[in-house]
Order: sequence, then C-alpha cells, then structure tokens
Amino acid sequence: MEMRILARNMNLSERSEDYIEKKMARLERHLRERADAKLELSRTASRSDTDRFVAQMTISASGATLRGQESGLTLFAAVDAVADVMDKQIRRYKGRAYRTSQARRSARTQAMRVDAGVLLE
Repeated sequence: MEMRILARNMNLSERSEDYIEKKMARLERHLRERADAKLELSRTASRSDTDRFVAQMTISASGATLRGQESGLTLFAAVDAVADVMDKQIRRYKGRAYRTSQARRSARTQAMRVDAGVLLE
C-alpha cells in the first residue's frame, strides 16, 4: 500500500511519523492488492478541547474508495480513531467482496450441475 501523509497547520516529528506508519501497517494486512492511501492531519483552533486534531484518511483499492474522519485531543488519539474506523470499513468491504464472489462461484457450479443433468438435492 502506498501511503501519503499530509500535515496542515502543524509539523510532524519523527516520533509521530513512526507511530503513524506503525498504525497504518495494521491496515496493509487486509489489502493484498494495490491500494493508495492518503492521510491528512490537521490542527484546528476550536473552543472544544476534545477536537484539536483531525485525521482524515482515504483509501482507493480495486475501484472502491473508503474514507474515514475522526478527531481527538491529541494527534495520537485522532490517528488511533481513524485507524479503527478504516479497519472496520476494510473488513466490511473485503467481506462483501468475498460473499459476492462466493455466491457467483456457487451459482456457476449449480448451473454446471444442472447442465450436466446431475442435480443434487
């Protein structure tokens, strides 16, 4: 997975970059095909103490686009939250793709049995 990290209104330290790469490596195990990922991190000035950092992630894989956005008090909290959201979305996407291809294979096998005159009940 090719990953791009964009930081707005902030500078990323070496420690932050290592942490982000470690968290995003967790998502790579689900995506075997070629995928492009973009993570946008921004620091906002808001009255709320809980929404200081915003993490937006977009993954493009096999014609599908998955997107998640989360905010948090710290940069690490925002990255953790968006990684969890994207993990759920990738699992749902992969499960849907698996079920669809499994149904196609089952229908194809059933059609071949009917054509052959061997209908199993």
